[in-house]
Amino acid sequence: MGGSGGLLGLLLFPLTGPVRSMIFVLEQLRELVDKELYDPKTLERHLMEVRVLYELGEIAEEDYLRAEKTLTERLAEIRQEGW
Repeated sequence: MGGSGGLLGLLLFPLTGPVRSMIFVLEQLRELVDKELYDPKTLERHLMEVRVLYELGEIAEEDYLRAEKTLTERLAEIRQEGW
């Protein structure tokens, strides 16, 4: 009986294989997005990058202040939530 399950899985692989692959890819993508949105170290890195861009004159003060405020607020929320 156990062999028929394996055979069925093999026969259905052309249908289930792509679906499983897509699920795997979507899970990996979700992990990357979560890291970008919720990882304090990632946000700290973005904050430092924005500061460097401002100091090099690559972005205007208004853009720097807006980005700094957004990133700082997000970082405070994440720390408060215990991430």
